[in-house]
Amino acid sequence: MILVTFAGTRDPIAYDTPEEGSIVTLCRYLASRGETVDALWILSMDVVGRRHAQDTQEWLALEGLFHADHMHLVHQEGNPADHVAVTQFVFAVVQSPEFRRSSAEMAPIAFNGTSGTPAMKMSGFLLSIAGLLHGGQVWTVANPTFVAEGSRVVPAHLDFVREHILREQIRTAVHGSQFDTALNITREWVTITVHEGSRQVAGPVEHVLRAYQAQDLANYAEAKTQMMAIPDAQVFRDVTAQTVFRAQRRWLANADLSAPTENALNLVEILFAIARYQTQERYTDALARCRRLFEGIVYWYYQAHYQIDVRQPVSRWEEAWHAMLNRDHRSDHGTSLWALAEHVFPDWVETSETTAWHEEKTMLRQMMDTRNHSLAAHGMQPVLAKDVSTVYPIVKKLLVAAAPKTTGYILDYPLTQTKRQRVLQGLGL
Repeated sequence: MILVTFAGTRDPIAYDTPEEGSIVTLCRYLASRGETVDALWILSMDVVGRRHAQDTQEWLALEGLFHADHMHLVHQEGNPADHVAVTQFVFAVVQSPEFRRSSAEMAPIAFNGTSGTPAMKMSGFLLSIAGLLHGGQVWTVANPTFVAEGSRVVPAHLDFVREHILREQIRTAVHGSQFDTALNITREWVTITVHEGSRQVAGPVEHVLRAYQAQDLANYAEAKTQMMAIPDAQVFRDVTAQTVFRAQRRWLANADLSAPTENALNLVEILFAIARYQTQERYTDALARCRRLFEGIVYWYYQAHYQIDVRQPVSRWEEAWHAMLNRDHRSDHGTSLWALAEHVFPDWVETSETTAWHEEKTMLRQMMDTRNHSLAAHGMQPVLAKDVSTVYPIVKKLLVAAAPKTTGYILDYPLTQTKRQRVLQGLGL
């Protein structure tokens, strides 16, 4: 353990009582409990504080509580009542390499929240709330005038504030699809929570986060497995969150989602993956999904209307292709993906001859020419937000026009960011 403290005017001996000050009292208390303090850091910010820090160091050494090598005095000249200056000082000390080398790696950090000015005391509370004490505790030592002998040292429990911050961090991580981060924070949240109900939903929360992570990776089988492991009727705090969760579970359990052939359900899933990547500013991935959706629409259309799998070698469907052309009295534009799309565009968009649609087709052609979605393929120019914003509404319009059934799926899609957050809220986050 590392113990951090500011030096106050009652250290090492109180001027107004015959008792030792908070630093010495706390060190004796920790020793009596068998707590090993590997290093003591005493901080000061003015001439008076520096003198008391030095006196405390000498007293602790004389009393045999600390060896001189295990005590570190750090002084920074400044106003000890300046909250910003004090907070920046203590944060810099705790994060310094010298501080970490003074004890075992990731040792808990205890803080004496008694000595010093109100600003100095508050800095320890801020450390705890920010999660920088690494499992340590903020201690307070009461004036002996007001408490009974033996009850001066008490811990300051701030977990309820830290818990609130962790919940916010989990929600933020999920919004950015940073699920490994969200899972790690969740484990800390469950460890420190003051609510028994929160500990009871630890398992379901982890299953939900892993399901969302699997969905983002298009591993729908794993997402389904994680969702099915949750007894929803027992863990949700309100009916609305439970209803959203059940809709999500039905969506992920639908066999069409992971079917090898294109269908309305998995095309809508690709559409919303684009939106998620766009929110995360992963524009290269979003543009790649736009291309994937465009191809999927074309493949689905020919399969649904003509029972032709255009992804197979040409020799396997060329006869069916020409038969379809003759039947529909259409000219053969060729068998490239763009030619196939050109063949059916009039079926999808009523205003195919308008200037607006011609401009949209040009934009799509530019996207289709992007074979390898990398910086090199773009002439070292990155994919920008405007590139995705330009193409996304076009492919969405094509999807709805080609497969009207997708309209209902889009309106009722249960795995939007808002609905994900609603489920987590229903689990206590």
